[in-house]
Amino acid sequence: MIDPPGTGADDLVVYDLSDWSPEQRRALGRSLTGEGVAHHWDRDPGAPAPDAAAVPVSPPEGADQLLVPEAHANLVEELIDGIDHPEALEPQDDDGDDRGGEVLSELYVASDVLLGAPTNLAAGDEIREAAAAAAAMAAPYGLDDDVWAEVRARAASVEQALVNDDEEGVVVAARALREAVRPLV
Repeated sequence: MIDPPGTGADDLVVYDLSDWSPEQRRALGRSLTGEGVAHHWDRDPGAPAPDAAAVPVSPPEGADQLLVPEAHANLVEELIDGIDHPEALEPQDDDGDDRGGEVLSELYVASDVLLGAPTNLAAGDEIREAAAAAAAMAAPYGLDDDVWAEVRARAASVEQALVNDDEEGVVVAARALREAVRPLV
């Protein structure tokens, strides 16, 4: 049984679903019953609800207020979102792997340093390491494969200029790499 609001036993959360169609409310009622969530449909959110076993799956005509125990609020909100936005994509778990973002950042910083100091050994080493990492990985999440291929090609150009001890070539290639990476970091 759902206790009346304010008794402390089962404080209720009220959802105003007046903008929902009867079909949407029926679908939510079926989902709530399927999940075993005690609920009550009413026009008056202050009215006490009957025993959950007596709750109809379909809301009565004109009942657009849904009352549920507060303990089930998170589940009810998920069910409501699923019905209200059926085309929404499921959230993806963040696997914590942001190596692509780190590589882009390393390429940007090192290319920026090489613009002003094309013989900087530490920046040269950073470019080599980041370019090798970029070459070994797929495009980072959200980055187009063609854009990623361009970044890798520009990083390789900087590497080649470093190998050739071509200071002017390092500056030109580093500028091109930095310009390609800047909007991505």
